[in-house]
Amino acid sequence: MKQKELMTHLNEIGQKAAESIGYELVEVKIQRKQNPNIVLFVVFHPDGVKIDDCSVISKKIDEEMDAELFDQPYMLEVSSPGLDRPIKTQDDLRRNKGKLVEAHLYVQHEGQKEFHGYIESFDKDTVTLKMEDEESSVTLPLSSISLMRQLILF
Repeated sequence: MKQKELMTHLNEIGQKAAESIGYELVEVKIQRKQNPNIVLFVVFHPDGVKIDDCSVISKKIDEEMDAELFDQPYMLEVSSPGLDRPIKTQDDLRRNKGKLVEAHLYVQHEGQKEFHGYIESFDKDTVTLKMEDEESSVTLPLSSISLMRQLILF
C-alpha cells in the first residue's frame, strides 16, 4: 500500500474510533525512526482527553487495523494534542477559539513580532486576537505567523 493510501486508511480508522465515543481525530503520525515503528493517533475532546478514553479508542483502532499494513512490527499509541502543540490548521483554530495564545511573526506587525491574546475569530487568511487587556484586538495574516500555540500560564 502506498504511503498516501495508508495515511487515508489510518485516518478513516482513527476518525471512526474517536467519533464513536465523542472525540475528534486531530492527526495520525507514523514515526518510523523508532523500533518498532510507532503509529500515533492524536485525539481531542473539549473537556480534555482521558486516559481511559484513549484506551477505548486504542482498542477500537486495533480491531480495525490490519497487521499486514506494515512490513515491520508497529506500536499503537493514542494521545492528546498537548497544550504546547502548534496551532496550524483551521480545525486547530476552531478548537482553540476563546483560548489565550501566543503568536510569533516572521516580520513586525504594528511594531511587534509577538502577540498574546484570545482567539476571537478567524477565516482562511487571518486570525483576530483579543488582547489580554480585553480592550483591543489585532488581526494578523495567517501567512505571517511563524508559530502560534496556546499560552500556558503558571
